[in-house]
Amino acid sequence: MELKCGLCGISSKKTKHKNFRDVSKPNYSWISKHIKTVHKKDLTTDFLCTKDLMIMYREQKDCKSSCCHKAAENTTERQESRPSSIENVKTIAKTNSVCIVCRAAVTEKCQTIPKEAQIDILIEHRILIPDGSRICSNHLNGKHALPGLNIQSTVKPLKDSDTEKALEMLFTEIHSSTQSPINFDGDMDYKTWTGKNKVSVSGYNLLGN
Repeated sequence: MELKCGLCGISSKKTKHKNFRDVSKPNYSWISKHIKTVHKKDLTTDFLCTKDLMIMYREQKDCKSSCCHKAAENTTERQESRPSSIENVKTIAKTNSVCIVCRAAVTEKCQTIPKEAQIDILIEHRILIPDGSRICSNHLNGKHALPGLNIQSTVKPLKDSDTEKALEMLFTEIHSSTQSPINFDGDMDYKTWTGKNKVSVSGYNLLGN
């Protein structure tokens, strides 16, 4: 199936399917309002390429006090909001005995969760799935997680080592899905994606600083 970005118009014929996100979901409800208010246009499809999605998150943070942000907050349930800060990411306990999504006992239909599915769940659900966790094959489309999964595992706060892992995965995904890498030498992109100033995450030694 061909996908097309509803903002820039790029087609999945020119880039991979994994570089598109379905923004018709409730947790993305603020995006269409933001585009109408800031860009004065409507989305032509229910999908955004990840490059435009990252731009929307960046613009959202820049206009927190503006009317478009307030409108999104008033029309979106608190539990459905998905802040982009790493502080809102959770994790689960690693287990090899049950599926991390439905908690069903592991069978021959389960497999070790692929890296691509880990990234999908991290981006959509803000949940870091530990390496080696098991997942039922019917929750996957190839190596990718199906959208809208009901993850029944109990979440818990990230440890420092988990935070480093989540940041590395996000930076890798951003780098692979954008034509021009984000500049993390400056403080602006650091704060946009991590919710912290650069000095606050320097202890994770992600960039060798």
